[in-house]
Amino acid sequence: MPPRLLPRVLTGLRARLVLGFLIVVAIVLALMFATLPRLLDGYFAQQAREDLGRRSGEIRLIMISRLLLYQSAGVEAPRPILQPTEPLTVAPGLADSLGTPAAGYVFELARDIAQANVTVTVAPDQEHPDQVVYRLDVPLPDQYAQPGQQRESIQGDAYTFTFSDLFWTQAGAAAPQRLVTVTLSDPFTYRAQTIETIIGVMGVAAVLALIAAIILSLLIANRLANPIRRLTGAARELSEGHLDTRVPSPGNSPEMLDLTAAFNAMAERVQDSIEFIRRDRDRSRDFLADVSHELRTPIAALRTFNELLTEGQVPDKATRQEFLEQSRQQIERLDWLASNLLELSKLDSGLVLLDLRPDDLRAVVENAVQQAQPSGDRKGVKIVVNLPDEPLRQRHDPQRIG
Repeated sequence: MPPRLLPRVLTGLRARLVLGFLIVVAIVLALMFATLPRLLDGYFAQQAREDLGRRSGEIRLIMISRLLLYQSAGVEAPRPILQPTEPLTVAPGLADSLGTPAAGYVFELARDIAQANVTVTVAPDQEHPDQVVYRLDVPLPDQYAQPGQQRESIQGDAYTFTFSDLFWTQAGAAAPQRLVTVTLSDPFTYRAQTIETIIGVMGVAAVLALIAAIILSLLIANRLANPIRRLTGAARELSEGHLDTRVPSPGNSPEMLDLTAAFNAMAERVQDSIEFIRRDRDRSRDFLADVSHELRTPIAALRTFNELLTEGQVPDKATRQEFLEQSRQQIERLDWLASNLLELSKLDSGLVLLDLRPDDLRAVVENAVQQAQPSGDRKGVKIVVNLPDEPLRQRHDPQRIG
């Protein structure tokens, strides 16, 4: 492509359509990349919190069974959860049964079920949930994370339940309901890896979308630009003189249909105007030829009369007087022709009214023969006229038909 045509191609309608389409697609993809990861992050965080709540419920069921096993381990009487002393203290066997932060039963629950840090607290009852008598925090080390998992700073909803402390020494008194709370936090999740995978897939999809957008925009741009290009070519052919050039109807949009119809109507009017000008030019040529012929006849007659009178070949006074009269008529005819050249042009175009009179046509013929007789006699041409005896009356313009 020549260098001078490159800016024209880059700034043409097709390039602007493709560029505009790609800009719209790029804006949509940018908005998607700017908002979708945040939406996914919030969605997966909510899913992680709900999953922590579900796991807390599973641990609650297992904790109940563990507490029952702990209480039934006593031989003489059920083992207490809290010692019934003032102030309340945790039973030594409970801590041994649940384990330590680095090992034991709760640690196994944190590792195998919760996959998160586990906190277990025991309060005296529901009326005093803040008076924690026993608390066990079990942090799950990072080494227990599965491949692809990462620790998230999320805390699930606390899951509380009451458990009857069966060991009670006061006769007739109901056993107190101890409040046990299980809380999961900082779980291992696949959220980061999932978001990264989704963003990677989105990146590939974005590249494919841009490629498809380029192809689709080129097709759309060609479909929109082809009618305009045909109009440009037709206008160029029309300017080069091909007046029969017309643009076929594109049939893809009402706007292009209107534009094509307007162009074809303009071309039709231009063709009609040019043909009218050509016909008018031909009429002008014919008019000039007719005027030349009309002027030649009286001029030839005047020349003949002048030569005859100059050479003295007309000795008869009456004949000379007749020649002078004929010369006068020819001069009047020349004056009439000079005065009516514009009207003759209009007559040829059909734009002037004739002075029609019901006169005898024989008089026009006799006058024409009389004007041409001297020239014919001088050249040895005999003019013979055969006219009917009866008058030939017909509406005509004597001057113009002469």
